[in-house]
Amino acid sequence: MIVGSGAAGGVMARELAVAGLTVVVLEQGPRIESAEFQHDEWRYKYNGELTWGARQGHPQTFRRTEDDTAERSDVLSYAHNVGGSSVHFAANYWRFREVDFRERSLVGPIEGADLADWPITYEELEPYYTHCGFCWGFGCEVGAKSSTLVAMIPQAEATGRCEIRTLSTVHRVETDDTGRATGVVYWDGEGVEHRQRARAVVLCANGAETPRLLLLSESSRFPDGLANSSGMVGRNLMFNTNTTAIGVFPEPLNEYKGIMATRVTMDFYETDPRRGFYGGGGIDARSTLGHLFFAMFEGLHPDEPSWGPEFKARMARTYTRHANFAGHGTSLPMERNNITLDPELRDAWGRPAIRVTYEDHPDDLALMRFLQARSMELLEAAGAQEVLTSPVGVSTVAAHFLGTCRMGDDPTASVVDRHHRSHDVPNLFICDGSSLVTSGRGQPTMTIQALAFRAGEHIAEFARRGEI
Repeated sequence: MIVGSGAAGGVMARELAVAGLTVVVLEQGPRIESAEFQHDEWRYKYNGELTWGARQGHPQTFRRTEDDTAERSDVLSYAHNVGGSSVHFAANYWRFREVDFRERSLVGPIEGADLADWPITYEELEPYYTHCGFCWGFGCEVGAKSSTLVAMIPQAEATGRCEIRTLSTVHRVETDDTGRATGVVYWDGEGVEHRQRARAVVLCANGAETPRLLLLSESSRFPDGLANSSGMVGRNLMFNTNTTAIGVFPEPLNEYKGIMATRVTMDFYETDPRRGFYGGGGIDARSTLGHLFFAMFEGLHPDEPSWGPEFKARMARTYTRHANFAGHGTSLPMERNNITLDPELRDAWGRPAIRVTYEDHPDDLALMRFLQARSMELLEAAGAQEVLTSPVGVSTVAAHFLGTCRMGDDPTASVVDRHHRSHDVPNLFICDGSSLVTSGRGQPTMTIQALAFRAGEHIAEFARRGEI
């Protein structure tokens, strides 16, 4: 039984089904096929049809500290559909450049090599390279992003041993008198409750939904929530830090047409004690979220009109000539930052809403200021006529939520072991962003998937040895 079909759940389904195990995946969202995706900014970026929130029955609350009153706010942005957020993540990859097609002519023969020019030019191939530009925040109708929807789940289903049940909202993991997981309870799309028994339960629901489900699964044996003898379920929430600096250049760059991230600088990746604070990260040059986002970005000439002919002239002048340098950095784990159950607000199914408590560490804020300053320097050195920024402030929105069921060898200080097995429940496994111990530098999806491949191997081996 796998709960969630995203970056980790899709990989897990493929690994276990290919290994010969019978798998059921419960996904609370629908299955949207590639041909159904649209280039509709309003529908996806502002109505949130791929990242559900309060209007779809998934409200959240947010507070800075546990002394504050939590207010309704969709601070966590994630998908509810087969493939999860791997459907709409940025997923950048590179093309060859002009030089690659005519190296022999440029550098001449090289001893011991058989260097040759291509029989075609970059210009001939370029039309077949071109992306549509709707990557970040959009599903891909040609399957180019290798989401688990197109790359993993079909392989799992092809084994004949994997079933995907959509519109299935899990609200409890059940256990027996010995403390072993026996399966899950969920509602189908019509609101009918079902129980699905399983030899093992694997939670891959993400770093917010997974701890909520564990807390909802409390019992007399697990009064503080399932797998929570350490008290660490929901604790140490990490977001990753982000900054923006936009440069306006004299000539068109047409960044919006390209892949999500076109250039990445890792010079500041590691912590440098000379800076006086913990943390590091990368800076990438990326397109904006689209025309609407750019138009609504208040940091662009806040004193100028946001409607009418002057506004249109500014958009015509700056949109094709801008570059966005984004800093992505570490986020320190702190027990005070957490996912808990809201005592008052309920979702569409009557479950307590997710309550987010989060405030950046001072070092996280110092890192954001540092990466933004370096971004501004890079833009100026590149010839930007104007550099615009948003003030660095505490985080109020997140796409990465990590660390809430961390892995570790000490059962008193972690939720799962090095194989993603719960310390408390031997046939319960947790593998998603919640398993991470540190936040990385801003792009956790590949690490989450690598962990899922690794965990899938171990779970399959445990099953073969009769240890589940």
